[in-house]
Amino acid sequence: MIRIFLDAGVLIAAIRGTPEIADRALALLEDLERLFVSSDFVQLEVLPNAVYFRRTAEVAFYWAYFASVTEMVPVS
Repeated sequence: MIRIFLDAGVLIAAIRGTPEIADRALALLEDLERLFVSSDFVQLEVLPNAVYFRRTAEVAFYWAYFASVTEMVPVS
């Protein structure tokens, strides 16, 4: 298994990118050989804007991703 830390840009591209870019990002997210690692900082990059503009599908997508990560790196 490959542990991978995705930048917020990949998550944004997966949900809001052009079809070609979104497909590439989603393929990465659907790769069963990868274990995802994230942090509160990534959440702070993607969630506030989506929540503020009431993009509920986007918010749900981000929360589903964060629920699936293997490890949340603590903020120090």
